[in-house]
Amino acid sequence: MAQAGLISQLRSIAAAVEVLPEVRDSMAALGANVETMVNEVTRMRKGVDGLAVQVGELNANTAPLDERFVEMLEDIKGLERHLKGVRASLDPLNRAIGGLGNLGDRLRRHRQAPE
Repeated sequence: MAQAGLISQLRSIAAAVEVLPEVRDSMAALGANVETMVNEVTRMRKGVDGLAVQVGELNANTAPLDERFVEMLEDIKGLERHLKGVRASLDPLNRAIGGLGNLGDRLRRHRQAPE
């Protein structure tokens, strides 16, 4: 009976050993794929590092713009106040011109009319 158990175990070991060449081939293919991926990741990493340098330079070059934009915003607010004053000054003139209707057209036609 003990021999039957040993023979059964040997058969199991033999069946497991039969698949070892397939496992070896699969591992070799996996190793080749991993090597290719390592090369690609290394190349991509160099690209990302290069981009990081460019972004750093861009940030350094645009940082002074923050302060300038704040100044421009204040200037624009000042202009808006002045433009409101100009509009308010022009409102009576606009109303007067609007009240004249088509006077400008009539005057132009009058000048163009044969004498």
